[in-house]
Amino acid sequence: MVNAILSVDLPFPLLNDHFIQGYLKRAEDWQNKTRPPALYINHGEYMHRHGDALEYLAEELKAKPTGNRACVILIDTKDLIGSADEPRPSFLLLQAGFDERQHGKLHLTAYYRALEVSGFLPINLAELALVASNLRMRISSISSLSLVIHAFRAYAAAGFTRLERPKLDSLTTGEINGLVRARDVAEIGGLLAEKLRPTTVVELGGISMLRTELEASGWCSREALDYLDKAISALTQLREARRSGSHARSLAELHEDAVGAIEASLEAMRRQEDAAG
Repeated sequence: MVNAILSVDLPFPLLNDHFIQGYLKRAEDWQNKTRPPALYINHGEYMHRHGDALEYLAEELKAKPTGNRACVILIDTKDLIGSADEPRPSFLLLQAGFDERQHGKLHLTAYYRALEVSGFLPINLAELALVASNLRMRISSISSLSLVIHAFRAYAAAGFTRLERPKLDSLTTGEINGLVRARDVAEIGGLLAEKLRPTTVVELGGISMLRTELEASGWCSREALDYLDKAISALTQLREARRSGSHARSLAELHEDAVGAIEASLEAMRRQEDAAG
């Protein structure tokens, strides 16, 4: 859907809401001024890179409650030029203000270039609840919230990783080596299964390192290694295809190729362990 708009009025305290609480921890990670290692990017690092964005919003609203400059702009054109399909925030702009007839109602408008609604929208809502609650702590006259979200493109993608890094890509060489030496096929399978989920970022370091350690260990079969090679090849092609456009037709096929190769590699490892055990 193009140009999707969500508008809702909400009472405080927002953070006590049962729905919001279910997404609060992930929303805090996305709003943190320092990006957590488990995320490729987060919104906080962009919001606050020129100073404390929430402090600016609060001071601007106190000085000019009905003004039009209480805005936080996360990225500019320079962030997009030459970025190909590298991760950049879809959350582009946040504006806050008051209507001159209702000084107690905070108006927040958020603009997204794209918004995944099945898994990401709830986190976005929790993020905006955090922002509104922070502003209310600084401006005691705020009694309610009017929230508008505008997404240029809204879509649903089941299993979308929300730019969370698979654990395999955050492990050290030593940690991967430990799993391989222990022949922990179940744990290795879990790490590889996580790589099967749809994502906008394709990392190859973890799976390539795992493949190297498996070959060096001597216990992994040639069949399993060959399938891993096919998976790495498909993921490499997928990464390049993503750079040419997020909606390229080949993306789904390449992802399925990678999924099939990883599943076949895991099956070969399990057969090998069953035969040895």
